[in-house]
Amino acid sequence: MPRNRAARCSGRLVVFAIAWSLSSAASAWWDLGHHSICELALEKVSPATRSEIERLLNIEAPERYLVPESFGASCVWADRIKGKYKASRSWHYLNVPQLFTDAAKVPQPEGGDILSALATFSRVFSDSRQSDIDRAEALRFIGHFLGDLHQPMHLGRKADRGGNRIKMDLSPDMAMSLGEQKRRVTNLHAVWDGYSLLYATRKQNESLIKLITESSARTTEGDVLSWANDTLTVLRQDIVRYNDAPALTSLTEAYLSAITPIALEQLSTAAYRLAVLLDSLLAFDPQPQQPIPTKATE
Repeated sequence: MPRNRAARCSGRLVVFAIAWSLSSAASAWWDLGHHSICELALEKVSPATRSEIERLLNIEAPERYLVPESFGASCVWADRIKGKYKASRSWHYLNVPQLFTDAAKVPQPEGGDILSALATFSRVFSDSRQSDIDRAEALRFIGHFLGDLHQPMHLGRKADRGGNRIKMDLSPDMAMSLGEQKRRVTNLHAVWDGYSLLYATRKQNESLIKLITESSARTTEGDVLSWANDTLTVLRQDIVRYNDAPALTSLTEAYLSAITPIALEQLSTAAYRLAVLLDSLLAFDPQPQQPIPTKATE
């Protein structure tokens, strides 16, 4: 995969962008989701893995848009650099046609997808012969993409761009409850990306990190490909309203109440799986780990 080497913004501006994005409820709650996944994962990795993560995240390389930052902040980096690193845009998702039940069998697009990206960056991160800068970048991509892999709409259909084209009206009351008084229309992807998390934190009056830490989700068995299929199973549940049945035309509290536990479980599961993945890639986990199968190695 290509590397972007044409830096034009300073480290201070990047740090400012992080701080702004994490404080903006209107556009950044999925940023907070990524942040929370990685902060929880950092608590679950082995001490040796944590030390290596923190070492790599302390590297500064302005030409690659890398500045020292926490693991949580670094897991938003892949979204922050989309505009500068345009080739990476297709790596955040995999379009899965309705007839497919196995994500691994979906033809890989020319520009790559989330599965091929995870395979590539996992190899880079696990290889101590690679430069620290390459491995620091790979770590950021892995942290972000493992989160994206658990957001059901990132395995949606090409026709509706993973729910982005499935519009949903926002009533004045619903818009006000979500702090979106000026917005009257949203879409299914945005609901899963952010509004479900916003609803959860407001309804339960708890931080997102606390909510996903307390989640009962602890399923870490399997590998990247089986995890993708787990997410695909979630997406195809009737409760998500993404099957061939008529889509919701308005966002309701009943729908948010129904999907919020699923969204929180997906975040919690992503955090625990990310910890297992990072330990296995660095071989610091004392338990024997099976190689992660990918399209590139099958």
